Amino acid sequence: MRPIRCCAIALLAVAANAFADEDELARSHFQTGVVYFDRGEYRKALREFMEARAAAPRAEFDYNIGKAYENLGDAARAVRWYKSYLAARPNAADATETRNAIERLGRRVGAIALVGVEPGARVLLDGEPVEREPDGRLAATEGPHLLRVERDTAAPVTVTVLVAAGSEISASLSPVPAPAPPPPPAPAPEVSPVAVAPTPPPSEPAPRSRWKLWLGLGVAAAVVVVGVVILAAIFSGSSTDYQAQAMRNCPGCPIEEFR
Repeated sequence: MRPIRCCAIALLAVAANAFADEDELARSHFQTGVVYFDRGEYRKALREFMEARAAAPRAEFDYNIGKAYENLGDAARAVRWYKSYLAARPNAADATETRNAIERLGRRVGAIALVGVEPGARVLLDGEPVEREPDGRLAATEGPHLLRVERDTAAPVTVTVLVAAGSEISASLSPVPAPAPPPPPAPAPEVSPVAVAPTPPPSEPAPRSRWKLWLGLGVAAAVVVVGVVILAAIFSGSSTDYQAQAMRNCPGCPIEEFR
């Protein structure tokens, strides 16, 4: 922890003489980061150093960000921030020490060649945004990583890669078309109102039908009358025969007795 302690002292000396009043926020975040670093809480220290750099970009913050990444075991990101520090402070008192750290950590770094990733796409390595090298490759610490590419016009693509130190692997992250939205539901069929015809009143039988009806009734009545007449005639004939037979059997009897 000695390197970050020395850098913090140098930064604070500069801040006391040259920082403007609006950089008080950066100084506060930096001091909080140093406290976390001394406690071994490197992830929290990294967050505070990032906040300090966002408020007031200074090379000293780059160094301490690299130091936090080194203690978190992320050699690739530590190398990147150490290089950023040396680019701004090539003649710093700890330049030689920083270059030695870059060489040592670089032995644990591999490369990822991104296939199908267009400029402007957002690349995240293990959930953190990462910048690509000028040749388009991505530096990563040896071991497994989760690589994700986000685009505004397509669904995100996520792959798992295994990086080996000193070697390069390819990762295909071509855009996947977003699924087409489901078709809108078909409109309900329009039901036309059905006109119901009014029930017609019962029609009177035609005159011809009435004539047939009366004719039929007349025929039936005639048949009945004829039948009655026939029955009466039969009955009358039977009675006359009976009287005649009785008179032959009793010649002297009065006729009224046989009626």
